[in-house]
Amino acid sequence: MTTGELTYREHPLETGCAGVLRVVWSLRGTATAALPEPIVPDGCAELVFNVGDPIDAQAPQPGAGFTRQPRAMLVGPTTRPMFVRPGRAVDVVGMRLEPWATGLLGIPARDLRDRAVALDELSGAARRFAGAAVDEIGRDRRLPRLQRLLAAEFAPAAAAAVSAQPLVQLIRRNGQTPSLRQLAAILGRSVRSVQRSFAEAVGIGPKLLSRLARVQRALRLAADAPAEPWIRIAVRAGYYDQAHFIREFSALVGMLPSQYRPERESLTTAFVERR
Repeated sequence: MTTGELTYREHPLETGCAGVLRVVWSLRGTATAALPEPIVPDGCAELVFNVGDPIDAQAPQPGAGFTRQPRAMLVGPTTRPMFVRPGRAVDVVGMRLEPWATGLLGIPARDLRDRAVALDELSGAARRFAGAAVDEIGRDRRLPRLQRLLAAEFAPAAAAAVSAQPLVQLIRRNGQTPSLRQLAAILGRSVRSVQRSFAEAVGIGPKLLSRLARVQRALRLAADAPAEPWIRIAVRAGYYDQAHFIREFSALVGMLPSQYRPERESLTTAFVERR
């Protein structure tokens, strides 16, 4: 996907990474957009490596200004849109974690919510991985060796996220959220135990994740059919009325649907979930 002179690519996942990584992507070229564009939250954490010009971003907290982003960082799951203002020369690589894998890097997922942490501030296994990442990023944009290192380093901790994974998959597949009582019964655990596991593994609650999945679905539908009226997109995405759709779209995309231009070749649609 090309945005002006930017080319976005998604790269194949290495064997053994499917349960930890969702997407490995790269964005390269020359930025031409005059205004910052929103990156819409999707419930995932990302490892982001910038080897191009510095990038400024507006944190998702209300009233936050633009700040210079670290060259290598772990971006936690966000609850609001983040507006990004890239430099002219863009060369960024990202490793998007599965939602249930957010807490595998040694930081409880709930502590990463709406935060970006420089990788050199991490400790333990995460710091070792960060050092390898900085060395590897200049060699191969597909990051096959780094993917394998991530899987080997953190796969043993994946068992801690197993209670959240079925719920995440159900939300992403159908946009439906079973009650915590129902999920606890399926897993044979207490409601409190499921709540705690979800907070530690994903960092956001099931209801919020469902909202993010729904708005991502609406953006994907809009990108695939730019001429489709928003009222039809809202129904297809799972909103129960137009007011509900406008309220959630404004909160999670940062603008009204009528202000959003669902162009296939835009920075925003480059990061819309495709599956």
